[in-house]
Amino acid sequence: MIRTRVENLKEGDVLAYPVIDEAGRVLIGAGIPLKGIVIRRLRELGFNYVYVEAPGFEDVERLELISQNTELEIVKTSKEVFGKIKRTQELDPQKIQHLAVTVLNEILSKKNIAIVIDDLMVTSDYLFRHLARTMLFSSVLGINLGYSENKLRELAKAAFLHDIGFAFIDESIRNKKGKLSPEEMEIIKQHPKLADSILAKNKFSSSVRKAVLQHHERFDGSGYPAGLKGDEIFELARVIAVIDVFEAMTSDAPYRRALFPGEVYEYVMSQSGRLFDPDIVKVFSKKIIIYPTGTSVILSNNFIGVVKSINISYPLRPIVKVFAKMMDDGSVNYLDTDFEIDLLRTLDVVIVGSTDLSGNIIDYERDVSARY
Repeated sequence: MIRTRVENLKEGDVLAYPVIDEAGRVLIGAGIPLKGIVIRRLRELGFNYVYVEAPGFEDVERLELISQNTELEIVKTSKEVFGKIKRTQELDPQKIQHLAVTVLNEILSKKNIAIVIDDLMVTSDYLFRHLARTMLFSSVLGINLGYSENKLRELAKAAFLHDIGFAFIDESIRNKKGKLSPEEMEIIKQHPKLADSILAKNKFSSSVRKAVLQHHERFDGSGYPAGLKGDEIFELARVIAVIDVFEAMTSDAPYRRALFPGEVYEYVMSQSGRLFDPDIVKVFSKKIIIYPTGTSVILSNNFIGVVKSINISYPLRPIVKVFAKMMDDGSVNYLDTDFEIDLLRTLDVVIVGSTDLSGNIIDYERDVSARY
C-alpha cells in the first residue's frame, strides 16, 4: 500500500481503503480498478491523498489518528453547531463537552499518540474540515504537553469552537478566492470577538473563551485582536495558534491550494519565538508525522523509497523501504532488490522531499509563500 496524491492517480490504480462521504456512505469501494470518471470524482470531492495497492508494499500499513466514525461525528456536530448559531445564536455546552470527551478518549486509547498529517477528510467543506482537524491536532499536542484531563477538555472544546465567529461573516468574504481587500480583512479579523460574544452568551468557561478570543494573537505581539505578546497570551490560545496555522496551510482553502506538510513544518519552525511560543513548537516538532506510512520520499543520499513505519519518538526519522535511486542526470534507477533504511540509526541521511513512484519530485525543500 502506498499513499499518493489524487492528481497522480492513473486509470487502473486500486484503492486500498474505501472512500466514504460525511454521511458514512461508501462512495468508492476498495479493491476495484479506478476509471477516469472516478478519479475526477475524487478530485471534485476535495481529496488530496488516497491509499492505493502497490506490488511489493503490501507490508505497509496505514497509521490513523482516529476512526472515520469519530471524524464523522466531529463534522456532523460542527455543521449542526454552525446552523444553530446562525439561526438562534445558541450553543449547547453539554453537546460540545460530550464531543470533546469522545475525541479525547479515542486518542488516549491509542498506543502511540502523534499528529498524523493524513487525509482525515470526509467533507469537502474547508471550514468544517478545519474545525475537525484543529480539534484533533490540538488535543494531541495538549496530551504531549502533559495537560490534565480537565485542561485537555477545555483545549479540545476551544479548538473545536475557535472559528465559530465565521458563522456571522458573509460567505462571499469567507470563501473569496481572490485577495481580500483591506476592508474585507478587517471584517475577517472580527471573528474572534464574534465568537467570544456567542460563548459568553451561552455560558462557556473563561478558559474556553480566552483560548478562542486569543487564537490569532502572536508571540511577538503582531497578532489580533489585542496585540498581546508572550505570556500575555492565554496558554491554550498559544497551542491553538500553532495548530490553526499548520492545519490551514496544509489544507485546500478557497483562496489557495494546500501546501506540502514538509514546507509548512519548516515555516512553523522558522517562526518559533516570533509568531509562536517556542516551548509549544518544540513539542509540536517532536510529535508531528509529516510523512505518514505509505508516502514515497527522496532521501539526502538520492535514494527513493516508501515510508514503511514510524519511529514514534522521532517521527521525522521513520523506517524507509528503498526501491530506487535518483541519478545525477535526473533519471531513476530501479533496484533489483528493495532494502530498508532506519533513519533513526542512519543519522547522516534525512528525508528531503516526496516523490511519486516514478521518482517525479513533488515536494523538495521549497520556500513557503502563502497567504494566511
